[in-house]
Amino acid sequence: MSCGSVLNLALIQVGWFVAVLGVADGHPWPGPVFAAAVLVFYLSASPLRGRELLLILACTSVGFVVDSGLVQLDLVRFAAPWPSDAMAPAWTLGLWALLATGFSRSMAWLRGKPTLALVLASIAPFTYWGGARLGAADFPEGLASALVGIGVF
Repeated sequence: MSCGSVLNLALIQVGWFVAVLGVADGHPWPGPVFAAAVLVFYLSASPLRGRELLLILACTSVGFVVDSGLVQLDLVRFAAPWPSDAMAPAWTLGLWALLATGFSRSMAWLRGKPTLALVLASIAPFTYWGGARLGAADFPEGLASALVGIGVF
């Protein structure tokens, strides 16, 4: 793994903790601000800015639909639900944007390996569980329902 890929993976992980711990402590903005700073850095260093920006926008849009769907189904209730408690909060959208930066960097080795990518993606529900354990969300219908719902979504 190249130095850039390791840095990318580290920034995604740090971003997750900044967002989740910030929200759990009642501060919803550190995560989106961190994500925005990383995105500016990432895009400024990318030779394919337009393509990367489209990928980030697509992934963030998917995240908006997924997280808003989870909220609408009452499977997840996010802390600091700005701008509305009926949709994905800004802080989760920052996480989806950060995730998108990994597709061409730290997760690029998964290209051409769809089965392995699917297996690794199956851990996604546990990122929600970890966030809930730290106080950034809760599961109104219970943990099992939430994990199954997140996995299906």
